Amino acid sequence: MTFKINKDVALEIERNFVEKLFEDFLYIIGPARSGTRIFAMSIGVNKRLFRVRMKMRKFEYWGKTDNIDYIIKNMFRIPLELLYEKVESDYVEDLKARISDAYKDRNYREILACKAAVHFIIDSETIDPSKYTHWMMKSNDFLGLSLFKDALNKSKYIFIIRNPHSTIMSQTTRMGKYKGLKKNQRSCLDVIRASRYWCHFSKSIINFRDKYPDDSILIRYEDFIESPESVLNQVFTFTNNNKFNNDELSPMLEQLKCGATNHPEKYTGISKKPLNRWSVEMKRHEVALVSLITRSFAKQFGYHFNDNEYELTTPML
Repeated sequence: MTFKINKDVALEIERNFVEKLFEDFLYIIGPARSGTRIFAMSIGVNKRLFRVRMKMRKFEYWGKTDNIDYIIKNMFRIPLELLYEKVESDYVEDLKARISDAYKDRNYREILACKAAVHFIIDSETIDPSKYTHWMMKSNDFLGLSLFKDALNKSKYIFIIRNPHSTIMSQTTRMGKYKGLKKNQRSCLDVIRASRYWCHFSKSIINFRDKYPDDSILIRYEDFIESPESVLNQVFTFTNNNKFNNDELSPMLEQLKCGATNHPEKYTGISKKPLNRWSVEMKRHEVALVSLITRSFAKQFGYHFNDNEYELTTPML
C-alpha cells in the first residue's frame, strides 16, 4: 500500500514553502528554440535551486475565460493527477476550491503560490525550503512577464537570446514537420511570422531590462555554449549562490542528456553542433528574409550578420 501525505502535513509543507521560498522566484525566459531547455537543465546542477518542471503557457487567457479547469490544466499546468497519487484527496479538493476562489478575484499571486507549492510537495521530498535560494521555472512566452513581476516583487529574470537565424530555422523546421513538409522544408510565411515573433520577444526583453536592470540578466546562447562554466557562475552570482570551480562543474554538465528536437542525434553534455547549423540548412532567400526583419534588434544583442556567419560583440543592453 502506497503511503499518502495527509491534508494537515501537505498544508504545513505548503505554508513553509510560501513563507520561506515563494518570494524568491527565478524566471528563465526566451523565445522558443532559443536554448531555454538546455540552460534550465544546466543551471539545475546547483541543488540550491528548486526547479518547477512544468512551464506555464497560454497567458493570453488570463481573465478572459471563466473555465477554471482550463486555467488549472492549460495555463498554470498544475499536475493534479500526480498530486492525487501523492497526497490524500481532501487536500487536493481544498486546493482546487482555493484556486477557483482566487481566479474569481483575479488573484494571480495566490494561484501561482498553489502551483509552486504543488510541485514542491511532489518533487522536493519535503526538504526544508530554506535549503534553497530560489525556486525557478522556464518559459517561452513573454506575455507573462508583468504578471510575475506584479505578483513577486523580489523575483529575478534570466533572459536567453539566440541569434535569429538559428532560432527561426529551428522553429520553422518544426512547423514544417507539423504541416507534413519534406525534410528541411519551410514556408516563407512561417519564416516571416517566426521572425516577427523573435522581434516582439526581443522588444519585450529590452523594455523589461530597461525597467528592471538590477533584477534581470541577459545570457546569449552562443556565449553559454562556448563557455558554460563561466556563464553559469555569472548566473549563480546573480542569484546569490556560491560559484563552482570548473573542476566540479564540468563533470556535472557532461552528465546531462541532451538532444536536438529537429535532429535524431542524442548526446551527453553541452554540444556545439547546433551553433551554425542554420548556415548550412537555410536557403539563401530564407537567410536574407530573416536578416531583413530582425537586423535592428539583433544588433542590440551584439549579433552582427555578415554573409553566412555572425560576429559577436558586446550587447548594447
